[in-house]
Amino acid sequence: MFSVGLIQMGSRGKDVLLFEKIAKANGDYTGKLDGEYGNECVKACKRVQKRAGFKDKDIDGKCGPKTWPKVLGLQPI
Repeated sequence: MFSVGLIQMGSRGKDVLLFEKIAKANGDYTGKLDGEYGNECVKACKRVQKRAGFKDKDIDGKCGPKTWPKVLGLQPI
């Protein structure tokens, strides 16, 4: 089992790289795979959140406990 934490603008590391790889494979992320959560990651996360039906106030570009299951495909979008 593994866990992933909250990633947001300025985050770096393996969790970000995982997000980038999955979001790129799904067509949501167009940036480079560098493990740095910048503007392109925020945009990709917002795309996922919007497609998942999040309320406008919850579309924040932060990938946390509500967004990760959608990104990982553990909950349908």
